[in-house]
Amino acid sequence: LWKYIVAQQGLFYKSLLILSSSVLILYIFPLEGQFKYEFQKGKVWQYPDFYSPFDFSILKSEEEIAKDEVAALKNLKPYLRADEVLKNKVFSEYSEAFIDFFQGQQNPMTLDSLYDFGKELLDEVYRYGVLPPNYIHQGNTEILLIQKQTEIPMKELVFELLVPNVYLDKSFYETAKEQVLQNISKSRGFIPGGTLIIAEGALVDEDTFVILNSLRNEFTLQQEGQSSFWIIIGYSILILLTFTLLLLFLYNYRFAIYENNRKLTFIFFNVLVIIGAVILILN
Repeated sequence: LWKYIVAQQGLFYKSLLILSSSVLILYIFPLEGQFKYEFQKGKVWQYPDFYSPFDFSILKSEEEIAKDEVAALKNLKPYLRADEVLKNKVFSEYSEAFIDFFQGQQNPMTLDSLYDFGKELLDEVYRYGVLPPNYIHQGNTEILLIQKQTEIPMKELVFELLVPNVYLDKSFYETAKEQVLQNISKSRGFIPGGTLIIAEGALVDEDTFVILNSLRNEFTLQQEGQSSFWIIIGYSILILLTFTLLLLFLYNYRFAIYENNRKLTFIFFNVLVIIGAVILILN
């Protein structure tokens, strides 16, 4: 057996050369169908009248999608969350702070009235919550209580107690933002199958260019979704047949090259380089 293998090593090498070259070519070959029409904006359509082969949507341009995103985010409402723990803490500290603040006030009725007013003020302020102080305030900053003929400043007491308890819920906002962006339609029209897209000799204007681009994208998506099993089988047969015919030609008409594995390898290498360059240029 070993003697047979040694005697046939040239045949084994050639078989391995064909197999490895075929696998490499099969790997770099595109396995999906290609859109067979080439077109450019502002150029003449050089093919016969072209009708839509199937239904497809007209895709928006990147600029249109960007404008839609800006408009959607502009209308997106921020989500604020109120911290009830901070609110309860403020109310629990109010009584002690009130006593310390009005130590010089001896009139019980006035103290009761002020206490109730402050409590009502806190209730009103924390009805929806307090935002952080980094906002632009307009108007007078004084908060005054008018009781009979006496003006009693309440700003210091209330402002000392107030603690911002409303903040932007970034996690919820980002989720809503992502959902809004996902809901933006990427298409702006629909072309039914059988519709004339462009006539022979017509100019590819802006609208037609967008339609043709949308059709090409849809065609590519459909090709990617199809099974490539039979395409691989077909490519494999064609590649193996081509290399086998090349070897048969060399065997019959260039036997010296056929017997020289180094020269044979050089020929296969050149074939692979040319095929790779052609595929690269087409892509």
